[in-house]
Amino acid sequence: MANSSPGSGYAPPSEMQPTQLLEPAGSKAQPVGLHFQRLYFAAAVVVTTAGVVAAVDLIVNAASQLESPFDFLESVYLVAFGLLMIVLDFPFTQGEERLAPLRTHIYKFALFLTRKLGRGLWYFFLGAFVFASLWDNSISAFLAVALGGFCGAVGLLACWGGIMLSKKLKVAQDALSSGNFRMDTVRREFPNGFSSPQAFNEVIQKNTGNAPGGAVSFSDEELMYVMNSLRRTFSPASSTMDLVDFEEWLAHPGWTLV
Repeated sequence: MANSSPGSGYAPPSEMQPTQLLEPAGSKAQPVGLHFQRLYFAAAVVVTTAGVVAAVDLIVNAASQLESPFDFLESVYLVAFGLLMIVLDFPFTQGEERLAPLRTHIYKFALFLTRKLGRGLWYFFLGAFVFASLWDNSISAFLAVALGGFCGAVGLLACWGGIMLSKKLKVAQDALSSGNFRMDTVRREFPNGFSSPQAFNEVIQKNTGNAPGGAVSFSDEELMYVMNSLRRTFSPASSTMDLVDFEEWLAHPGWTLV
């Protein structure tokens, strides 16, 4: 069962560019976790496109196809959800200062999107939504399968990545609990908590040599999701982690969904 107590908050790192609210604290050469970010963005564009196609088709063929106003409302929701995800997953640096406040508000009310697993489930839902809207309204069976299938596949891929990352975090937790790890050493070295995701990763890497397969280490992209899942407070101006959050994670053995 997931460890729910430490995983209720999100705190984007202050030193990142505004487009990097969720994804890794990487270099400028690869902003916001390029390999997943572009897939997310493509899926968001697909959802928006599917909503526009459905809305236009229902308007043009309203006399023969529009059986209920709720059919048209579905397409409006698709456009709205697609635009929301485009704002979150926009992979380019242009206009990032304008998007940053919007992202902060979206994450505040949709905190599950700060988790890789949550993002995957959301895109899988949107894929099913796209399929149902295009198929049930007899708009296009091909587009229903192609567009809905693409979004669903992106969602499943993200879910798999989230599950594997959660498993990796559980391995690190088990290694710390069963080894010679001493919390007082961490308190002396980091009296004010972890000042960055990399500081957290350093402690994990140094103290998990007893883990199956060797010491556990997280990439920059993985670190952002891990930090999001362990911190309890939402703070868009902080990239730190309190030792209280770290200790609470160690004190509650179990899976933390990332």
